[in-house]
Amino acid sequence: RWLSMVAAAVGTVRALPDPRLACRVHPGQETGVLIGSQLAAAFRSVARRVLFDTVAGHSDALRARAAQLRVAADRATEFGDFQEADVLRRIATGLDQRALVDEPGPGRPAIVARNLRAGTYTADTLGIGALAADLVRSVRRPTIGEAA
Repeated sequence: RWLSMVAAAVGTVRALPDPRLACRVHPGQETGVLIGSQLAAAFRSVARRVLFDTVAGHSDALRARAAQLRVAADRATEFGDFQEADVLRRIATGLDQRALVDEPGPGRPAIVARNLRAGTYTADTLGIGALAADLVRSVRRPTIGEAA
């Protein structure tokens, strides 16, 4: 994340569709790709947080990421990379829309449905996980300290 922020500050950030770095994946690694039981444990941990923890601060984190992406998009525009700037702004808008799921009110599941129709969630593991998390957050009752 730090490298992405530095790159956004001094130039254009662009996601490349193919890998540019080969890495060796092994069970004892401490960074990088999770495999086997590490991946399963990470999914269980996220599921527990989504189901049982409060969502306080979640929408703030989504909005902060959206703001960072807009800064990167502005930088891309300065360098004439308008297509990349458009992609970054669309992702930022999606994050802002996901943050609305944490707002109080009865229409929260409808927000998730609208986001799904708008293409906010990608068809990969992360996108499906984000959709599942938003669905759970949209229907669960607030806990003490959260807005009703």
